[in-house]
Amino acid sequence: TDKELPVTTAITYELDGKEISPEETVCGENRYGYRNKMTLRYDPASRRFGYCREGSDEVLSFHGCPLCPDRFSEIVLFLNEHPDLTAPLCPTGLCVRSGSEGLSLSIRTESEPEDPSVLLNAVKGAFPDAVLISVSESAQSSAPVRDRIAGLEMAYSGDAFRQVNTPVFEKLLDLLTDMAGEVPFERAADLYCGSGVIGLALAHAFPSARITGIEINPDAVEDAKKNAARNGLGNIRFFAGDAASFRKRTGDRERPSLVTVDPPRAGLSRQMRRELTDLAPERILYVSCNPQTLARDVRELTEAGYAVARVVPVNMFPATKHVESVVKLTRAGL
Repeated sequence: TDKELPVTTAITYELDGKEISPEETVCGENRYGYRNKMTLRYDPASRRFGYCREGSDEVLSFHGCPLCPDRFSEIVLFLNEHPDLTAPLCPTGLCVRSGSEGLSLSIRTESEPEDPSVLLNAVKGAFPDAVLISVSESAQSSAPVRDRIAGLEMAYSGDAFRQVNTPVFEKLLDLLTDMAGEVPFERAADLYCGSGVIGLALAHAFPSARITGIEINPDAVEDAKKNAARNGLGNIRFFAGDAASFRKRTGDRERPSLVTVDPPRAGLSRQMRRELTDLAPERILYVSCNPQTLARDVRELTEAGYAVARVVPVNMFPATKHVESVVKLTRAGL
């Protein structure tokens, strides 16, 4: 089937001696063709772009990718069929992305190309819907991409992180705002905030609340600030720095009662876990792409006095082994 069917998982979690059953898995409409980003490596021997074999630098022959839109594969196949267009530029990689304005194409090169116009004209002639095309050695010169999600106008520059399944991520944002709205709050922190979309969704949904976002990538923070201005949201601010530096940045007077965390696969750092237990927010909404590090972090948080209130799997990556999870934790006694 081309549809991703609703799933109720029978898996149970045992934490602190209690069994917790996940709620129904949040799914999207499409099992294939859902990815909004494709990243490939260039093989100078074959003069072709392709995926790398898992655990290796070997570039495989590219015949298409069912997880990405057909248009992505058509662009790659076109470039691979015309190697004389790309080889003179000494490329190292290729990134194709889709957004609210259409397709964007970024080719990374070993050095700044002198004149990429032949390639750019050829791609634009073959793919007039490729609205943004860049050829550069710098990630920050990559074509930016815009998105409309959860009522927000977002822009992502360079290699800024962006969830690859926009429709399902929108459902995840709806889930987070629903969880956040279960109890009134005045202050919230969005840690590992990236380009700001989770914090901005909260700021948009709860205009009377004050939101603070922290992200270690300064370029992503600049995106977040611009996205806040783009959406006219004055109740959110962003800092560049380690997510575990919240109290150092804001002081004890601005302790949040709600914290959202969306860490990388490595999960929360040891310092971040200590920071959370010292902050002692009433609620923590934990978004995870790695069940193993999620289990480790949740175990430590429950040992520090939190209880797991809800667990919701989110099928952000259909037809793969990966899954996103949202866990709501509340401080014991509340």
